[in-house]
Amino acid sequence: MKILITGARGNFPLALIPRLTAVGHELVLFDLAPMQAPDDCIAIQGDIRDGIALAMAMQGCEAVIHACGIHTDAHNYDDYYGINLTGTHNVLRAMQLNGVKALVFSSTELVLGDGMRGRRLMDEHVPCIPTHVFPLTKYMAEDMCRFYARKHGFHIAILRYGAFFAADWKTAGLGRLNNWLDRDDVAQANELALGAVVAEEFACEAFLIHSAKPFADEDWPELEINPEAVIERYYPGSVELLHAHHLRAPRVHLRYNIDKAITTLGYDPQYNFEQFLSQLRRS
Repeated sequence: MKILITGARGNFPLALIPRLTAVGHELVLFDLAPMQAPDDCIAIQGDIRDGIALAMAMQGCEAVIHACGIHTDAHNYDDYYGINLTGTHNVLRAMQLNGVKALVFSSTELVLGDGMRGRRLMDEHVPCIPTHVFPLTKYMAEDMCRFYARKHGFHIAILRYGAFFAADWKTAGLGRLNNWLDRDDVAQANELALGAVVAEEFACEAFLIHSAKPFADEDWPELEINPEAVIERYYPGSVELLHAHHLRAPRVHLRYNIDKAITTLGYDPQYNFEQFLSQLRRS
């Protein structure tokens, strides 16, 4: 199958590309920056804000993974709207022009924003009340996806990720107790979502994508005030190991429910806190 990936030089697409080529997919890699195309891939340098260039790059494709977006505070509002919002509109219009119906869209858990006030459980039922221009543009783009699914019969998976950019592996590993996940699990979620939308399993659905946690409902109050006591019960010896590396477990304020992604997509995150502890033992 021929698939267009936008933002192909980004963090998780670099982990996704070999997964897709390994099972025989032909990839069109679209990015503002030049890139060397791996075997069985076509690299096209282009701007997501250029609808004509995007539509031409999409010719002959059967599905799109829209990973392009900006999220750092280094950008101004025009950049957010131009890339996250106009860029997504260009993707949807190019799909319509090329007869493409399947899309995996990269969003963020931050679209929930103030919808999480007074809540401890994060899932797909929390209302979206963005508090910053980045999640605002992502949520507006989500709404465009829902519109095109209703109006034009598209099949779209919206993936709301936690954080997967980290300064170092220890920061990321400790963060798996909260909202961090590994980019390889993001890549896995995209591959699974791609299969679901190509198979037309749903019209447009949003999925929370996080690492897995073993904790029970009754653990959450204690995780917020004394996380190391809970973690030690689940991972004996872990607190001593953390302290030996001058680390302390962070307080865990929220529960992230990824059941929908597990049951609907078959999502099975591999990089969890237990895997991080194994890394610490080997280091």
